[in-house]
Amino acid sequence: MNDLERIKRIYAGMLDGDVGALEEVLAPDVEWHPAEGNPTAPAAGGPIVGREAVVEDHDPAGKFARFWERLDCTPLRFHDGGEAIVVEARYVGRGLATGRELDAQACHVWTLRDGRVVRFRQYTDTAQLGWVLGLADRAGR
Repeated sequence: MNDLERIKRIYAGMLDGDVGALEEVLAPDVEWHPAEGNPTAPAAGGPIVGREAVVEDHDPAGKFARFWERLDCTPLRFHDGGEAIVVEARYVGRGLATGRELDAQACHVWTLRDGRVVRFRQYTDTAQLGWVLGLADRAGR
């Protein structure tokens, strides 16, 4: 299986609520960088480091359940750049506390080495995330 197929498999698994599809391709020391200003990111603002920490952060019954009634990430386009796979995607969901709907563009950059994800970077509309979750006003403050 090549790196592009590995990344496509992650998205298919996550849409089915299968965190295992993500876990099996993460390097033990993976760096996971949420978008700057993401209101659900760790308070320190730095990356999430390590396979176990990333899996725990993405557990549908854990952190996601505290914020989201539902949240899907649908990949739209995959771009294979060799060591990096770039995914254009869309987040669609509903905030648990507000009932507000989310429909936001996203871009994910996955860096792989030897078939393992060593770094992930998320880019998305964090102001919209904060508003949908009731954690910020429309401008993201």
